[in-house]
Amino acid sequence: MLKVLFGMPDQYRKDQGASRVFIDIATEFEKHGVKTEVAHIGNICSEEDYYSLPNEKEQIHFFSKSLDQYFKSKINEFDIFDFDYRYIDFNRLEFPKEKLFVARSTLLCHHLLEVNIPSFPTFKSRLAKMIKQPGRTSFTKWKSNAATHVFQQADLVNVSNDLDIDILKRHGVAEDKLFRVHYGLRDDEFEKLQSDKRELNPNEKIRVGFVGTFDPRKGANEFSKVVRTLRAANPNFHFLLAGTRSIFQDAESVLNFFDPQDRDFIEVVPKFPPTDLPQYLQSCHFGIFPSYYEGFGYGVIEMMASGLPVFAYDVPGPHDILKPEFLSPVGNWKSLTQKIINSVNDNDLYQSQIDYSLTRASEFKVARFAEDTLKKYEECLRKKR
Repeated sequence: MLKVLFGMPDQYRKDQGASRVFIDIATEFEKHGVKTEVAHIGNICSEEDYYSLPNEKEQIHFFSKSLDQYFKSKINEFDIFDFDYRYIDFNRLEFPKEKLFVARSTLLCHHLLEVNIPSFPTFKSRLAKMIKQPGRTSFTKWKSNAATHVFQQADLVNVSNDLDIDILKRHGVAEDKLFRVHYGLRDDEFEKLQSDKRELNPNEKIRVGFVGTFDPRKGANEFSKVVRTLRAANPNFHFLLAGTRSIFQDAESVLNFFDPQDRDFIEVVPKFPPTDLPQYLQSCHFGIFPSYYEGFGYGVIEMMASGLPVFAYDVPGPHDILKPEFLSPVGNWKSLTQKIINSVNDNDLYQSQIDYSLTRASEFKVARFAEDTLKKYEECLRKKR
């Protein structure tokens, strides 16, 4: 029996993107007769100790040392070790050659060296960014260099999109060890998201949905402009922001970022059980995803699986999921809004976009990506033995 040990710097939570990846793939591996274990914050180290640390750099060091000790204690029990790249203490020479070590990225830090995520449009936020930016840039460079070193030592590097491969090659990671595999939905998730084909009447309520946290990385700065522009074009536009809780804990804090005249037309759901997502999306007609920085983009797939045409910035993740006509240059919110307006005014176009979303979303299934991953791992392990 093949045995795989995963290592992630997160709590064991199925409702969060990074941990969701590890948990989903471990579950699917089990269906193929593979023994798995997921090492996480809480079982390899104390949650209280980890989350009480003052900054991300110290958390990375703490996680890395904890995972290093755990992997070494389990070295005789597992064949494959699949771990987050923040395991910066990884030293391939300290482990047997016949074992397979896979460094995984669910959200690659290298892209932060090339993207400028705008701060909130307040004097306080801009001043804070100006003061803190040099330190953040220095940390990102340190983190990227440490990650590159891990990738260079690993036997295989598992990434979730093609742009990750491009940037890692530029950072000196050998192309022959780079392996791209997309993520996706479980069959039960996909089936629950399915809904009757929508009809759109420009003279009736038109709802635009977003699934994700409300913060600068996810395009929070653009949302008020998107809402104002769409409602100026057609006052029947309404909006759903689902899963916003991050920097802002409640709906009122999020709504304060919008023009007072638009707030009555925006529904904010800070947090919800994953099982409730289908009912929220069922009343929507479009999805929007103005994120500056992604690893994959579960929200995009979830909205598409519900039959929504989704328009997004051309960043890692959405770049692999969507055709060019659904993508806009990073920061070009005017392009996103215009694409939605064009669809509202052309029902044949809108219906074809629904068909595309449903078909394309069906290609992103957990079972498929897990099977592809397992085949690759078994192939690499055979070569070692």
